[in-house]
Amino acid sequence: YFNQRLLPIIKKTGKKMIGWDEVLQPGLPKEITIQSWRGNEAFYSSVRKGYKAILSYGYYIDLIQPASYHYLNDPIPDSVKLTEIQKNFILGGEATMWSELVTPVTVDSRIWPRTAAIAERLWSPKTVHNVYDMYRRLDIVSLQLESLGLQHLSYKQVLMRRLCNGYNTKPLEVLVSVLEPLKIYERNEGDTMYTVFSPFTKLADIASPDQEVPRIFNEQVEAFLINPSTISEKEIRDKLILWHENNVAFKLLLINSPALSEASLLSENLSALAAAGLEALQYIHDKKTADTEWLKQKIAIATSAKQQGGRCEIQVVNAIQKLVERVTILSKF
Repeated sequence: YFNQRLLPIIKKTGKKMIGWDEVLQPGLPKEITIQSWRGNEAFYSSVRKGYKAILSYGYYIDLIQPASYHYLNDPIPDSVKLTEIQKNFILGGEATMWSELVTPVTVDSRIWPRTAAIAERLWSPKTVHNVYDMYRRLDIVSLQLESLGLQHLSYKQVLMRRLCNGYNTKPLEVLVSVLEPLKIYERNEGDTMYTVFSPFTKLADIASPDQEVPRIFNEQVEAFLINPSTISEKEIRDKLILWHENNVAFKLLLINSPALSEASLLSENLSALAAAGLEALQYIHDKKTADTEWLKQKIAIATSAKQQGGRCEIQVVNAIQKLVERVTILSKF
């Protein structure tokens, strides 16, 4: 009833009416465009009923999901059967940014460069879906965006110097490079973690979505487990040594930077996790087996490392756990 009354008022001003998918009720005028945010079901239901539609679901960049997730979220996947007439009712999609947990300093990092991946998804055929090539080109686009004055890369140093109370940010930089803020609505679960007075210059504000370091490390581990090589083993080992040894330097930062205390457990867990990864890598290299007690200890370390700290999560836990589990596979032969 409300929307039927509202539509003539909007039309008088020369505007077109768009409503969230809640407005899709019996008797709704076909002139109203449906914007789907709660899921794909309402989106396809709209176009099948003859309504024009816009897809927001799957493109909420404030939820800190990776670019790959958005990139593979095609408005018209092969799994959905629509007629050509119904497809023509689909107007496109919308990248949505809600700003409860951002400031002018951090907002660029939450929007870019992932929105470039969404743009390509919406402007390209569905056959364009190579995630690896997307990330390769997204890195290039990221630098181009920075040259335009965006701060999605440079903002980190500003906030890290503030948290470290000085110029020595390297230990924090190493830690943050493998962290991402909690995803979906977990960072501010139940709207209880933050108020209008909360500072947004903390660990979860420095850590950005879709971190490059863990993504590349995870790919390296996957490739190594399929086809081990001396080069890939060294790349993995160098990273694990860096993460294991970083905790000592990070603890020194805490002396003059109490604000970093929320990251203390994350640093300790990363160090212990990396040590477990180094042991596993050596077992694999030597083609030796480990006993059940060793496996239990390392799995316990990985489980602990999955705990959040400072509303952030370590993004290399699963990859290192796979190295540990590979030792178990070796022990069966």
